[in-house]
Amino acid sequence: TLGIRAVEASTDINGVILERLWDILDAQAMPGSSFLTGSSEEKMKLQGLWFDEVIEYSAKVENPEDAYIRLMLQDMRYRRTVLDTSWTHVGLAVEKVGNDFLFGVLFKK
Repeated sequence: TLGIRAVEASTDINGVILERLWDILDAQAMPGSSFLTGSSEEKMKLQGLWFDEVIEYSAKVENPEDAYIRLMLQDMRYRRTVLDTSWTHVGLAVEKVGNDFLFGVLFKK
């Protein structure tokens, strides 16, 4: 092993990142806060989910499998986050958009 512990998957966080994907689609923009519905942090607080820090990533791709590869290859911050052992939970969501998919990942600690 690499000495990296597994990050726990969370269905609550999956719901938050799915809502963020809908926000992104509504706003026709990639990540950021929606003035109408709030950031990931605001959504987590509204649902009573605890966290010290939250970070989200998203990618629009032709198939969901490409999203992870695209994020790993093109986003150094994402690679750093994946390897950072201080993150405790992860949420994933995929939303079909026409012929493409919007893929979202949310990490919390």
